[in-house]
Amino acid sequence: QAKTINGNHITADRIDARVLVQDGTTITDLIAANAATDASGAFGDGGVGVGGSNTAVIQIAVNNPSGAPIIIFGDIFASVTANSGFSGGNYDSSMTMWLDRNGTTLRTQSISISLYYSGTGPGSSSTNRDTFTMGYYDASPGSGVITYTIYGRKGGNSGSAQASKRFLAALVKKR
Repeated sequence: QAKTINGNHITADRIDARVLVQDGTTITDLIAANAATDASGAFGDGGVGVGGSNTAVIQIAVNNPSGAPIIIFGDIFASVTANSGFSGGNYDSSMTMWLDRNGTTLRTQSISISLYYSGTGPGSSSTNRDTFTMGYYDASPGSGVITYTIYGRKGGNSGSAQASKRFLAALVKKR
C-alpha cells in the first residue's frame, strides 16, 4: 500500500530512505520523469595517430545497474593528410570513426581527402579536417558496467590520420 508523503514523513533536516523504498523497490513516482544522473565523461586534448587497424581514440565506462537508457555525446577533431611523394598519380587518405558499445557498432562517420599529383617537383601534400560529432540515444544498453569506445581506422593509399581534442560523455536516464 502506497504511503502519502506529507509533513508527518519528512523532517526539516533529512528524508528517511525507508519512506522512499518499499519492499526493496524505489518509489519511482518521486523521481522526475526522464531524470538524468550518473554522468561519466572523458577528455583528451593531445592527438592520437590513427593507423590502418582499429585504434581506440577515447573510452568511458558507465555503471548502469538498472539497464536504463543512456545518452552518449562524442566530439573529436579529426584530420587526414594525403602525400604524393615524388611519383605522379592519385593519392588518397581517409578515416572512419565509430561509436562502439561492448563490441557492438552503434554509429559510424567518415572523412576523406584525394590528391592528384603530376609527378614533377618535390611532391605534394593536402589535408582535410573535420569534427566528428556523435550523439546517440542507447535505448537498450543492458545492465552492469557498459563500455563505450570511439574507434578510428585510416584508409587510402598514402598519408596519415589523427584524432585530437577528444571528448566522450554519457548520461544514464533514471526513469
